[in-house]
Amino acid sequence: MASVDGLVSGIDVSSIVSQLIQVDGATQRRLKANVTSAQSEIKGYQSVNTKMAALQTAAEALSKAGGWTPTTATSSSTNVAVSSSATADQGSIGITVNRLASTRSVLSTAGVTKDQVVDPSTFTLPVDVLRDGKKVGTLAPVQGTISEIAEQINKAADLGVKAVAVRVGSGEYRLQLTSTTPGKAGAFELVAPTNAAPGTVPASSTNVEAGAWDVLSAGEDAELYLGDAAVPVYSATNTFADIIPGVTITAQKADPGTRVTIASGRDSGKVAEAMAALVEAANAALAEIGTQSKAGVVGTDGKLTGGGALNGDSTLRGLQSQIMNAVTSALGGGASASSLGVQSTRDGRITFAKDKFLAAYEADPRSVQNLVAPTTTPRPDGTDPATADTRVGLAERLRSVAKLATAASTGSLSAAVDGRNASIKDLNNRIEDWDDRLAAKKARYQSYYARLETALGSLQTQSTWLSGQLSGLNSNR
Repeated sequence: MASVDGLVSGIDVSSIVSQLIQVDGATQRRLKANVTSAQSEIKGYQSVNTKMAALQTAAEALSKAGGWTPTTATSSSTNVAVSSSATADQGSIGITVNRLASTRSVLSTAGVTKDQVVDPSTFTLPVDVLRDGKKVGTLAPVQGTISEIAEQINKAADLGVKAVAVRVGSGEYRLQLTSTTPGKAGAFELVAPTNAAPGTVPASSTNVEAGAWDVLSAGEDAELYLGDAAVPVYSATNTFADIIPGVTITAQKADPGTRVTIASGRDSGKVAEAMAALVEAANAALAEIGTQSKAGVVGTDGKLTGGGALNGDSTLRGLQSQIMNAVTSALGGGASASSLGVQSTRDGRITFAKDKFLAAYEADPRSVQNLVAPTTTPRPDGTDPATADTRVGLAERLRSVAKLATAASTGSLSAAVDGRNASIKDLNNRIEDWDDRLAAKKARYQSYYARLETALGSLQTQSTWLSGQLSGLNSNR
């Protein structure tokens, strides 16, 4: 029912109704404020969750063999490139690159113009292709231009040979045949057609390359010699893998007169970088926990200022304690993280002394690894990380704390977010109920004042009538 403001009474009905609804809506406004607060808390939990997930990733990087025992490979010559896997063996060898790998390729001595239609015999075709003495098949195109003959060869059964028309001069083209496999394994021989079946050795064959084909490259394996004994090692490509296990050697230039030293060793710097990343991730998590759980200050007006969205939150306080406990509690054999350069500070942070860590690692890599990421089976996830376990390393402790906090549904942070979401859903339902209540109240207020206006109007009419009657009586006297 629409309100009519003061047509009779002069009362501002709309203003009165609005003020009454404002008073009645106090409960709904508190519910909306609770939703806003819960949403802010969710953002706080999610922000901490992101930092804890990063801590888990940093800890897992150290727990993996590749993250803990990285190696680096070096070459004494730019003619030889080297790379290594994270777990490559350590060692050193001397090599000499005697020959690079090549792919067998021949070029016809006969040349034709681009659009000239020729018989295949111009290029001594058809021919049998032999590889390792055995017949692979027969190249037998029909007449056409040189490009058409090349296309026929390429579309025929795969004989491991591809053809292309190559321009060698003004208007002159020759036919090039190239093996599709590099090295000795792909080398081929062209012979006059035989009756031998594919895969067999012909009883006799006649090589047709001499005079008809120029050899552009022979099709040989790369060859290098090991050490003073000159032990030969071959590769169909220029890459030699696992001469030192985990190290890949790539020859880029043949230089038979130059000795090249290849060395593989532990990359202590990368391990230290991984440790620094772990400490940095732990500090980032601690800083975010501090920001979100900051208590703030209560002013003279009783209002809290400077507090975090989750000030005083017990879940965050627990995470903070677990991270610090993982660092400060004794490691295996009674050692402490401080012996690795990792130490807590009074202001609730963690420091990392890289030089101290490197000194300990270089002196006894295995012992340091056992303190940080031992290869023994760690305790299963699900146990209380607040109680430090000397059977696991520092990285595993921090990983366990992070995983127990971030695990979907079951993690402490995930559970807190789920709880807030459930609360928001309930609050929104109650807010919707109050929308209906307030709409009903407004309608009742408007109806009441409308009836009041009607009653006042009736009284006014009666008053007017009485005044008229009295006035008439007075005039008749």
